[in-house]
Amino acid sequence: MVLNQNSSFSNRQIEILWDHFTDVPIDPETEKLEEDFFIWKQGTDREEIWHWFDQHHSQGVYYLLYEYDAKDENWKDYQKFKLEWMLSHGYSLEDLIHRVSEILQEETTLNLSFEEAFKIFENEVGFAGSEIWPCYSEWLNEEKVLEDEETIGFLKELFESKQQVKNGFEKEMEL
Repeated sequence: MVLNQNSSFSNRQIEILWDHFTDVPIDPETEKLEEDFFIWKQGTDREEIWHWFDQHHSQGVYYLLYEYDAKDENWKDYQKFKLEWMLSHGYSLEDLIHRVSEILQEETTLNLSFEEAFKIFENEVGFAGSEIWPCYSEWLNEEKVLEDEETIGFLKELFESKQQVKNGFEKEMEL
């Protein structure tokens, strides 16, 4: 398989692919894929795939194998999602701080920390009318799954279109 080395992907897109790659069955004796995955066909050697990840992730396959933690990355994505949710629902960081400060003032007998007041805000109070973003597990199972599927679809379409252009160019060169 000839891969276009000029393909450009963000580290996060590569990490999403890596997350899915870790679930793909690989024959332990032959180290080959037992089913198709992304751009690789069944029977592709694991090291060929690792080589692709090594070339496309800025920190290489070593990072993905030994240092990358999907939970940490998902948590960062969830924090970003919460900020985007607030903005799309007409709330600002000032609104958030104001609501948490109100909880602190209302619950003076509990002697809460800001973090504890934020947890009450997130789990019980929310913004006006108890409006609040989805909890982490709900986001992970619904919003994040859609985002990952869209990213993989986009990457696959991008790769396939580049392959079609390359194949067309190679055919013209043969003529």
